[in-house]
Amino acid sequence: MLRLDTVSFPWQVSRAAWTIRALLTDNRCRGYRLSAACLDRIWRPFREKVRDCVVLNVFQLFPTFIADDDRVEKWFYIDATLKQNFEDYGVGQRVGRRLVEDAMAREKHGYLRARGIIANSAWAARSVVEDYGISAERVCVVIQGANLDRRAYEAWEERAELGRSEDFDLNERELKLVFVGRDWKRKGLDRLIGALRLFRARGGRATLRVLGVEARNLPAGAAAETGIEWLGYLDKTRHPNRFMDLVSECHVGCLLSTAEAGGIGLREYHALGLVVLGTQAGGAADQLLPGASVAVATTASVSEIADILLDLQQDRAKFLRMRAHAWKFRRLALWEPVVRHVAQTMRPQGVNPHHAEVPVRLLAGRTTPTEQRPDDGL
Repeated sequence: MLRLDTVSFPWQVSRAAWTIRALLTDNRCRGYRLSAACLDRIWRPFREKVRDCVVLNVFQLFPTFIADDDRVEKWFYIDATLKQNFEDYGVGQRVGRRLVEDAMAREKHGYLRARGIIANSAWAARSVVEDYGISAERVCVVIQGANLDRRAYEAWEERAELGRSEDFDLNERELKLVFVGRDWKRKGLDRLIGALRLFRARGGRATLRVLGVEARNLPAGAAAETGIEWLGYLDKTRHPNRFMDLVSECHVGCLLSTAEAGGIGLREYHALGLVVLGTQAGGAADQLLPGASVAVATTASVSEIADILLDLQQDRAKFLRMRAHAWKFRRLALWEPVVRHVAQTMRPQGVNPHHAEVPVRLLAGRTTPTEQRPDDGL
């Protein structure tokens, strides 16, 4: 783990100076983390240390002096390219045009100089190939893992196995839905609530548990819907047991995003044994476990979503098969199999003999790759 400095006072001063210059020259004051100045500053202390090492970067950019150093074997693990972040997430509207062009040029240069690019979805992989001109032979897809505390997960698993029962009738019991997310609009919470209202009008019975959003943040009509448990923000790193219990007590994990690079919540739902009502936006569909999920089009109406919920509740045999499948393969959504797959990808036969014995030991950016929020901290 390279502890890149993005919090110290000198870094803050550097960011402030860059922001002032950007505001004066490009009429935009965001995007410092994408700038060459920021990357050069935070990587400079490690310039010599990373030589003769293998570096896996979970950000889209290396500083140029690392990208051009042949003694560093460079890999990327990304959930979206910068082009996708700029366009699908609207990040490009919040940073200057010149920075967008410069960052994408440096991103392409880094990809060209890298040994390989591992994408979190086929959607992201296609962008690397089609938008950046990288050979498809150097790009592969490895789906991400759920960001759940390992020890807490194992303890949860023991509790869940003891109390789990497959013998229940959803025609007699309420369908328990759960939504986890902070950006309620992009992640489709309003659409979900609208579908829930129609579902009930058509005879369905369900409740909805919401984590990460408070009722006061939504339009009055959605916030006033009955049968919704508003739990607000919960820090799963500080309260992992409570988080896993609250989510796994439900039947269906929901995420109906209109834009989504990956959607780590989808993997967390599956890791906790839930059937998933997911989205086809961006790379999210690749995060869904076949046989235990339903992918909803971004253009689906609330009426169509309500029909899907009715089908889940009324076709008991189908739902129980999906639920059993989700439980059986829940561990495929954890990081352990993902890390093994990444390691195998980075060490195929015919590896460069100069690096053949070098352990994959450095991870740039974060302790574990997480869902990138391109609008945070720019």
